Amino acid sequence: MFADAFLPNLAIFVVAQVVAWIYLSTGLVRTGIATIVATWLAADSALVARFALDDVGPVYAGALIVLQSWTVIVTLRLIAGRWRRSRKDFVARRDVAFHTAFTNWLRGEFDPARRELLAVLRVDPWDLRSRLLLAKVFRAGGMHGPARRQLVAARRLDRDDRFRDLIERELADRPPPPADAPALEADEKATGAHREERQTPVAESRS
Repeated sequence: MFADAFLPNLAIFVVAQVVAWIYLSTGLVRTGIATIVATWLAADSALVARFALDDVGPVYAGALIVLQSWTVIVTLRLIAGRWRRSRKDFVARRDVAFHTAFTNWLRGEFDPARRELLAVLRVDPWDLRSRLLLAKVFRAGGMHGPARRQLVAARRLDRDDRFRDLIERELADRPPPPADAPALEADEKATGAHREERQTPVAESRS
């Protein structure tokens, strides 16, 4: 039967490793590591039960259920997350939440800012701006450990090195230059303007 057939379960295991690598390479280290550990333990348990102990009872079935269900869950979560990021209404809500958090941070209202950013990251853990701002909020509140973890995750997400200098400076705990304070907001304004240019055709005339 398919549920315990070797080749389908091997394919499921390979898919799980690919998904785990995507999570790891995009900054979601905990999810990636958890996926690797869970699927390897499940696969090893199933192999030992089936071929070493010749047991196809509850241990074997349970290991296959963990392997298959975990793979399906993390794969669907990855697909749903990527699809959600492409929706204009979601992007608009995320941008509003980010700017609300940014305003709270500037006002010294760190708890509301932290809540807004954590809410954003729960539904879009790949949002680089929110991770960088959350690191600043944590640090401003004296939470240096969580701030560093956010910076490390942001460094993995920054694939084009746009914020490399800012991240390295924050990780080294060096004070930023005066012009760095609104860097995240300025970047978002530029991104938003570029997005509007792409979405709204403008007729150009030459004199």
